[in-house]
Parts: sequence; structure tokens; C-alpha cells
Amino acid sequence: MENIRIAHIIPSLAKGGAERLALDICNALNKQPGLEVKLVVFSDVNTYPQLSSTVDVEIIPSNYTPSLTGKSVNNTTALRSFFDRFKPHVIHLHLFEAEIAARATEYYNAVYITHCHYNTVEYKKFSFASLLNKTLFTRLFERAFVLKHTKLAKANSYIAISKDTQLFFKENLPSPLKENIILQLNAINYNSFAKAPLPTAPTTELRLINTGSFITRKNQQYLVQVLHALIQKGINAKLHLLGNGVERNNIENLVASLNLKDHVIAPGLVENVEDYLAASHLYLHAATFEPFGLVLVEAMAAGLPVIALDGHGNRDVNVEGKTGYLMPANTTPEDFADKIIAITSNPQQYKEMSTYARNFAKGFDIDEYTQKLLAEYKKLL
Repeated sequence: MENIRIAHIIPSLAKGGAERLALDICNALNKQPGLEVKLVVFSDVNTYPQLSSTVDVEIIPSNYTPSLTGKSVNNTTALRSFFDRFKPHVIHLHLFEAEIAARATEYYNAVYITHCHYNTVEYKKFSFASLLNKTLFTRLFERAFVLKHTKLAKANSYIAISKDTQLFFKENLPSPLKENIILQLNAINYNSFAKAPLPTAPTTELRLINTGSFITRKNQQYLVQVLHALIQKGINAKLHLLGNGVERNNIENLVASLNLKDHVIAPGLVENVEDYLAASHLYLHAATFEPFGLVLVEAMAAGLPVIALDGHGNRDVNVEGKTGYLMPANTTPEDFADKIIAITSNPQQYKEMSTYARNFAKGFDIDEYTQKLLAEYKKLL
């Protein structure tokens, strides 16, 4: 029997949960016999050189922009040529830019997987507001284009990364496509993050950490305010903010205004996140909306209790009082700081949470995840 050929497609390997998961999936699939796996990206942006070094990555610049006026931009010829050459049995799509470009190639010989990494706004169904807003109307047109070509493929399946995302797609996909949504919570390379000994409760300096793009939704400025509240309460604490983005200047200005330059470390984009986690005591997350929260599971694997604001999708990775705490979205920085103090000032509670968090994260290991994914591929085929 010939190998099953699988093409994963994602716009780039920029820093992000979707990109990290796509690479972890490809690496895990490469361990399986009888598979031939390619990862197609549209640009040469790669913030994961080490993780991608063991993946067969092919850079194929592609994009498709539909137009109501007949002036659509269709740059998918090279992508279609790749499909004709590689002849994939499975096309696994990550993020909407990859989705619309791949559908525009009109390659219908494969089965398709749409990975729902977030509540994709382009999939929102018709509302009267769409007629009054140019952006919403354009998204509606893109949705119609994708769904039209989806119906022509051999088979389609949708992987929702959280219950919140699953509900979104059930509400917005037409029948019978909504019957093809499966819930498969995100996964991590567990061994990479669980290799260090479990941390112990802080004795002199409390080391806090957060990772994510510096964008408004990720809400790092809130964490700076939490740190300030801790300092005001007499706690010797430092906060590592891993990432970069458009909000960096605003974050740095807030740090300066609160006189916290000696307490906040922001090294930018790093690939060895696991090393930073291993040197920390507690993971903090303040995103106002979180489709899932891959970084939370990574932190738990490192043995860090997690305190987060309720971002909807991260409810699936919280066991209240055991892996940490999920705080209401309107929690004040002072109350958030009090919860940090409650955990870290009780060594026994901290040890129990750390142990539980690591064991809980083991259920999200990429190898078990890949077996379920491979079963879905074979079912569709």
C-alpha cells in the first residue's frame, strides 16, 4: 500500500500557538510509518528554526483575495502545481489565509481538514450588520467562496481546539458541515517542558512569567499592574514577558511610569520557552479572549501553577484550585495579586498544585493527540 501523503499548510512560522502546534504535529507524524508529510508555508518567516529543522518545509508564496467587482487576486498557481506534484491524500489547513488560498486552487482529489485555532471571524454567518459594514460584508463574501469550494472536496472535517470554538463553528457552519466538527483539544510536546525538576515555592524572590504576542487582546499591561500591586504589598517579584508586538512601547511606558524597570524582563521572541518556564514559579495569563491557551498547558507541564483571567477557551485547561485558578474577567489587579500571594506563601499547597499541574498536562501530549488525528485522516479517506 502506498504511503499516505499529508500536506499541512500555514501562512508562516511566525511566533504563535497555531504555528507551534503545526510543527509539533508534523514532527509527531514523521515518527509514524507509512506517512509522507510536507509543511507548506507562504513566507520565509520562521521563528522556530530548531523545531522546523526536522520537518520537510516548502516555501510557496500564495494568496487569494476574492473581489465582488471581479478583480480577485489569485496567486495560487504555484500551490496548485505543488498539489499536482505531491498528490496529497490529506490537506490540513491552519488559519484562514491558508484555507482560502488552498480552496482557490480547486484541487479536489484530497480530503480536507480545517483546523479551527480560534473563532474565525470570516466564518460568521449572515447578519444584517454585514450589509452596513464593508469589512463584515467582505468577510461574508470570503465565507461564501470558501464554503462553495468546500462542498466540492472529497470530504471535509473541522477540528475545534476548545469547547468555545466548537460552539462557534456549530453556530456558524451550514448543515451538514456542522456535523463534521470534532473537538480535539490542543497538544504539546510534553517531554520538552517536563524535563526539569518540579519547582518549589519561592523563598526570597518570586519569579512570574507570561508568554504571548504583545497585542491588546493578550493584555500584558494588566500583568504589569498586578506586579505593581505585588510590590506595593511588599512582595519581591520579577515578571518575565516573553514575546513582541505592537503593544511593546505601551507596555514599556507603563513599566517606566510605575518604576518597575528592575522588576520586568522582556527579552523579545525566544525559542527556548521551556528554559524560562523552568526558572519560574508561577505562570500568569490575562488575555481577554483565549481560543484555548497552549502556553498554559506548556507552563503546567513545567510544573507551574497557572493563574489566568477567564478567556472562554482556557476553561478547558483549568481544574480550579488544582492546576491554579481562573479569575473572572473583571478581577482587579489587587485581587489577582492576592491570589498569587495565597498560592506562593503556602509551600504545601504550592507543591500539590505543581505536581497536579504537571500530571494534568501529560494528558495533552502530542503523541496521543497525533494518534487521534491519524485516525481522523483514515476515517475521511
